[in-house]
Amino acid sequence: MKDFLVGLISILVTVLIYEALTTLIGFTYNVFSDKFNFTSLLIDMGLFIIIFMPVYFAAKKIISKL
Repeated sequence: MKDFLVGLISILVTVLIYEALTTLIGFTYNVFSDKFNFTSLLIDMGLFIIIFMPVYFAAKKIISKL
C-alpha cells in the first residue's frame, strides 16, 4: 500500500510542478498532436524525469516514516 501511495503522490506532484514550470517558461509540446520533433521530445521527457526523481525519493522517505 505504501508503494502505491509513493507512486501516486509522486506522479501527481510531478505533473503539477511540470505543468507550472512549462507554463512559466512557455514550453508547449504534445507528443500526440504536435509534429514529431526529437529535441522537443527529449526536453519534454527529460524535464519530467528531472522533476520526478527528487519528488519520488522525497515521497518515499516521507511515506516510509509513517
